Amino acid sequence: MLAKRSLEHAAAGYRNAQDVIKFMDTKVGVLTGLSALLSGFILQSLVLFFFFFFFPEKLPESTQSTVRELMEKHATETHAVVGICRFFH
Repeated sequence: MLAKRSLEHAAAGYRNAQDVIKFMDTKVGVLTGLSALLSGFILQSLVLFFFFFFFPEKLPESTQSTVRELMEKHATETHAVVGICRFFH
């Protein structure tokens, strides 16, 4: 009787541990995927931003107008990024 109850208790604990492991594994996978996408987006944005400042004539016309529009709409952020870049340069 006691052995059967202990075995059931151990089996329930094992199932609970497996459920927790599945949940944590899923959460880590989602966070890893999102961080990879976000870091790629940020890096590409920085490349376009700096490329626009140093080689504006080499950008395609569609990209030039898009970056120019973003800079006009978000002038404060643009000045902040340029100021930070100049500070560290």
